[in-house]
Amino acid sequence: MSDASSSASSRTKKPRRKGALIAAGAAALLLLGGGGFYALTGDSAPALLASDVRVVGQKDVASRIPANGTIESARSVTLFTTLSGPVEALNVAVGDRVGPGQEVARIDVSNLQQELDQKLASEAQSLTGAMNQVEDAQNQYNQLRATLDAGLNAELNSAAAAQRQAEEAFTEAQQNFDFAQQRAQLGRNQQLVAGAAAVDDARNQVISAGIAAGRAANQTLATALAGTEEAGAARIPVNITDTLANLESANGMDQAVDNLAKQQAAYTDALAEVDKSLADAQRSVAAAFAAKNDADRAYQAAELSVQQQLATRATAVDQAERNANITRTVSGAGTEGLKMDINRSTVTAPLGGVVTEVVAEQGKPATGTLLTIADDKQLKITATLRESDAAGVKPGQKVTFTTPSTGAKEFTGTVHKVSTVAAKPTGEGTAEAKKAQFPVEITIDGSPEGLRLGGSAKLRIITSSAKDVLAVPRTAIDTDGEHPVVYVAVERDGHTLVEARDVTLGEGNDTEVAITAGLGAGDIVLTNATSAKPLAGTPVTLPPLDAEPAQP
Repeated sequence: MSDASSSASSRTKKPRRKGALIAAGAAALLLLGGGGFYALTGDSAPALLASDVRVVGQKDVASRIPANGTIESARSVTLFTTLSGPVEALNVAVGDRVGPGQEVARIDVSNLQQELDQKLASEAQSLTGAMNQVEDAQNQYNQLRATLDAGLNAELNSAAAAQRQAEEAFTEAQQNFDFAQQRAQLGRNQQLVAGAAAVDDARNQVISAGIAAGRAANQTLATALAGTEEAGAARIPVNITDTLANLESANGMDQAVDNLAKQQAAYTDALAEVDKSLADAQRSVAAAFAAKNDADRAYQAAELSVQQQLATRATAVDQAERNANITRTVSGAGTEGLKMDINRSTVTAPLGGVVTEVVAEQGKPATGTLLTIADDKQLKITATLRESDAAGVKPGQKVTFTTPSTGAKEFTGTVHKVSTVAAKPTGEGTAEAKKAQFPVEITIDGSPEGLRLGGSAKLRIITSSAKDVLAVPRTAIDTDGEHPVVYVAVERDGHTLVEARDVTLGEGNDTEVAITAGLGAGDIVLTNATSAKPLAGTPVTLPPLDAEPAQP
């Protein structure tokens, strides 16, 4: 078309063109006021930029809760000591990597070693004294035992000699009496025969009573020895049953002696009526038997005394050995604690990792906590959530996150636990900071390479997701009306017009929302509802469109 014809045409159409320009200008002002980035074309239709539209397609949409967290070790250990000596060596600093069993610190225990040496010397001296007492007690027992076995015990030998002399005197007196009786031919006198038999029987009873008393005394001694071993005491305990048996034996002996005295007196009186010399001989027999009985009892007493001496010395040996064992046990207990403390002077790392804190100072006394080691191969993230967000977070939900040190690299994790107790507010802050915050712990999936202990992480907790759904930018949705609306570019009579569509919303996040009804695949959606709303019903010019929908 020539310039002339163009001018003519312009003049012919001037009134209408002026109106169109005014309308287009008003639309442009509305667009600019709504924050759009549209431009006017020569056809008076606003030209949309590529960033202003999106071709609707299927994709996965997840609902995410954003949060900020801190990277921590899932396993850490704080090393401490109960020793109070100076820190002799401190081999690590914050940030150092250590391996399992590596020496990280050493406490000066020279004062403990000196105390241990002194105690060991004192205990050795005490134990030597206790063992000497055992040896002395054993020697005394062995000496007494040896004299008894060799028949050299003076007390027992003296009693045995007296017993033999009494036995011989009694035998001689009895023989003299028997000879005198035979000479007097009194064997036919029944009264004398009965009296002699009664005396013999009474003497046998005295002998039996003496034997019973000896047995009772020996039983008492045996019981006492057994009781000494069980009680572990030097004093011989008293057994009531054995004491009663001794009393009964003593009573039986006294009764037998009294009965013998009566029978001998009666027999002697009967003899006196027949022959005074026989009566005198019988009195001699009775006196000799009494002396013999006394000698027998004296020998039993000597024998019992010797056995008691043996028992006492055996008990002394046992007691000395027990004392030595007690001394040995107490000695071990008294130094065991010191030995353990000395062995704990070298502090080693129980696990491999990175030193995150050092409290101890070399050359200064240890004060309990020394340092902390964290396993940087097993990491976790701790964060806090607002109460409204925490209600939708559950263990097992997936998490994506990035960190400043790793740039755009996206890591994944899993919600491990969500506390039902709000964290304590830390200091003063804004009203928002004072609101209840609930701790959440997240385990890191996969390799933690590149992550730094104590570093920050920007989290997105996926609370729900929808796969292969139609999705639009959240900014494309107009929620001012009764129903959510999006603005779609459609072809009408050869023009591209902006049309408002009612839609049903599905899953969504901060940037995208799934559309479950009202849109179809391939629809062209204006991405900014605020800028697109004034264009509803007006023509627009679309930019070149990609075959694939634009990603958020």
